[in-house]
Amino acid sequence: MTRQSGFKERVRARMSATGESYAAARAHLDRGRPSVLNVTNGESTSISLRDSGVPGEVLTYPGPLQEADRYVLWFEADLYDQLLLIEVLSKLEAEPARISLVSIGEYRGKAHFGGLGELTPQQLAALLPEAVTFNVEDVQLAQQAWRAYRASRPRGLPAIARASSPELRFLGEAFARLMQEYPSRVDGLSLTERRILQAVDEGAHRPREIFLALWQRERRPFLADQPTFEVIKRLSEARHPLLAPGPYRDRLRLTPVGREVLEGSADHVRLNGLDRWIGGVHLTGAEDWRYDERLETVTKGP
Repeated sequence: MTRQSGFKERVRARMSATGESYAAARAHLDRGRPSVLNVTNGESTSISLRDSGVPGEVLTYPGPLQEADRYVLWFEADLYDQLLLIEVLSKLEAEPARISLVSIGEYRGKAHFGGLGELTPQQLAALLPEAVTFNVEDVQLAQQAWRAYRASRPRGLPAIARASSPELRFLGEAFARLMQEYPSRVDGLSLTERRILQAVDEGAHRPREIFLALWQRERRPFLADQPTFEVIKRLSEARHPLLAPGPYRDRLRLTPVGREVLEGSADHVRLNGLDRWIGGVHLTGAEDWRYDERLETVTKGP
């Protein structure tokens, strides 16, 4: 059932309950529908949008998508926001011409831009004239990307990483970064895992120091601190640990195995197995999906 047919069903249900005409029932339901719905991620951005004076109501996503005459989507360039964006576009049944997007990856005067939440209400309002309107092909690409992300095998990811769209201009980059979280054919490490080991090898020994080192290496915001600490814990508690406490318990060091893996002479997955999810793909090692740095794609087998 499309969103439009769902609205008609609600109109008919009200007609049945109240005895109103179709026009009267529709008018009653339309009064509760905002003319513009601004959809964004993050409470900080939502608060600033409400204070900015931009037209319409503001929804912090994930949340129920209301009926609206027009939608303005405010999402950032990083992977997490791009995934939310394609999820929203896959759920909305509105005509593409009624949906527009504000999405930036950089902001003048802000080095290593962290996202829309860093901007003032006035700065956000000034971005509205830059909003781009979607067409049918854009929405189809978003739907294809969402299916590829949720699929049980990653075969559809490379096509999205190669896709080019002026409106969804950060989507390909985001999916290219997503593929790098698959175990490498070289050492069995995801890019995040390798960067953690490199950070420790280069002198970042406390979890917070490691997180900050990772933040500097990423072009876009990627993992928050707690998910990063969970990866550090996983590397430390593996069957053959790659990290271990140093002389001071809060300081981590590379183990001999960790150094072998970092140097490419041992494989993390073959040593320690695998059990994690990337989208709809459950990585267990049974199907040996690997990231090939040379081809910049996900392949099956070592």
